[in-house]
Amino acid sequence: MNHSARRIGKVSTCGVIGIALMLAVSASASAQESGDDARPAHNEAPAAPSDAQLELNDRAVENIVEGNYARAVAQLEEAVLRGEFNILYLNLGRAYQKLGNCEKARAALTKAKDAPAVAEPAPHLVEKKADQYLAEIDASCAEETDALTTSDEPNGPRVPEEPSEPNTTNDVKSAPDTSAPTSTDVRGRRPNLLYLEVVGHGGASTFNYERFFHIDETFWGIEYDLGVGIGIGHSEGEFDFLVGDGTGQLTSLPVYATTTFFGGHHSLLVQLGVVAASFKAREDGVLTGTAGAITGFAQAGYQYQADGGFLLRATLTTAKFNKRVVLPGLSLGWSF
Repeated sequence: MNHSARRIGKVSTCGVIGIALMLAVSASASAQESGDDARPAHNEAPAAPSDAQLELNDRAVENIVEGNYARAVAQLEEAVLRGEFNILYLNLGRAYQKLGNCEKARAALTKAKDAPAVAEPAPHLVEKKADQYLAEIDASCAEETDALTTSDEPNGPRVPEEPSEPNTTNDVKSAPDTSAPTSTDVRGRRPNLLYLEVVGHGGASTFNYERFFHIDETFWGIEYDLGVGIGIGHSEGEFDFLVGDGTGQLTSLPVYATTTFFGGHHSLLVQLGVVAASFKAREDGVLTGTAGAITGFAQAGYQYQADGGFLLRATLTTAKFNKRVVLPGLSLGWSF
């Protein structure tokens, strides 16, 4: 349960919406409250969301802060499908509220008061925050609700195609604290990668640049990022298993698409691309021959990316040069 508090507490440093306030003060408020106000609203033992649910919740709260309410709704709905918890319904209700969907916001916030409770934020604080949001809905949606009584639409207010700007009237007005990056920084704010790969997709050491264009997308319930990259490498040695024969210089230029699955710090990496290789054989400094090849390659492996930007990859690459080869790869780099 400390894991849940730590992850949710980090997101609260954005300090832009009411959710952030709740998550930031939950620990201190639990210690200061006394009497009836300090008693948990649920008698059950605290529930434990999975790591995947915590990750989805973190990303959803960040999207709420940034005004991406529709994406936040999709992520929280996905988290709820994996198991119902009060904090998930609280944030889901807030996202629907920001979208202007009063009916679904009320339903989610009502469930937040009865769903299995996480240990932190304390259940009574979650319930108190849900009541606050419900009161805001009663006020902000009153005019819309009145209009619905004379409307022919049976399904409640329409969700805007374009989310409106965040309403910070009742929210915390302090500036976001950028000194403590959240787990969403892994991709959401750092779509560029620079790294050195030893062997791997270039057949020799390459220096690479990648740019991710599709971030935190979801397909069949699986979160993924998609980008493209290019590298260049130049090494000396014996590369007869790739191109040419004997000892010489190998220059390679890989161009590829990269997909990472499951997001967060730890992810599955898949690359597909083409590499052009040129080999110059030399003996005692004298050029004795040249050779070249252009071939496709596939790479898969593990990626670790820290909040601060550090990048580590361990991969296997398969390609057909002089023969079909499987090459190990190790990458170290930085994201920004």
